Amino acid sequence: MKTNIVTLLVVLVGIASSIFWIEAEKEIEILCGMIQPGQSIEKVNGLLETGEHLEYKLEGRKLLFHSIKNLYSISCSVDLQNTTEVATVRFSERIDLKILTILIGSICTFLLMIFQIALASGRPLGEYAWGGFNKELPDSLRKASAVSAIILLIGILSLLSLNYISIIPEGLSGYIVAGFALMFMFSILGNLASISKKEKMVMIPASVVLFLCYFTAAYSSF
Repeated sequence: MKTNIVTLLVVLVGIASSIFWIEAEKEIEILCGMIQPGQSIEKVNGLLETGEHLEYKLEGRKLLFHSIKNLYSISCSVDLQNTTEVATVRFSERIDLKILTILIGSICTFLLMIFQIALASGRPLGEYAWGGFNKELPDSLRKASAVSAIILLIGILSLLSLNYISIIPEGLSGYIVAGFALMFMFSILGNLASISKKEKMVMIPASVVLFLCYFTAAYSSF
């Protein structure tokens, strides 16, 4: 029961953190793009007052705004001319959460795909999957692992299509990635219900990481 509660709390905190991070990121990027050289400081302040996730401060001739909700990973710096109007605007980004989750999610999915291929080929790793009832999977579950490996390959291609490759159209890949996030959510629930300690030990953390990566990548793509 304790494991179930901790896992669900981690998932909920991860979902909330991802949403706040992405919304703050979008807000700062949009508002930074709306500020142009020559605008008055009063108009800039008016724009920033519409923000819900950011904080800003004026120090001499420099106005800086960012957000704690994405750990100040994105910021917009506005240099002022005579403290009354905008001279230059600079947008900076230290961490791109979408790219980070695409990379982590792709690597973790690849490792899980290799694991499923190993199961399909008869490796004695069955205690870590499919309920943990069989050390060596029967033919039916070996076939299921082979199908799972193919499905996971589609997940990798969908994730990478959000930024790195164009095998799947970005609009479609976003929905596919969202579908995989839902699949990994059900995987978390299934692993929590498993009676195999080995499966729980390995697959619960893996499912949580994969769910959060796919959820974040999908959310940031819409």
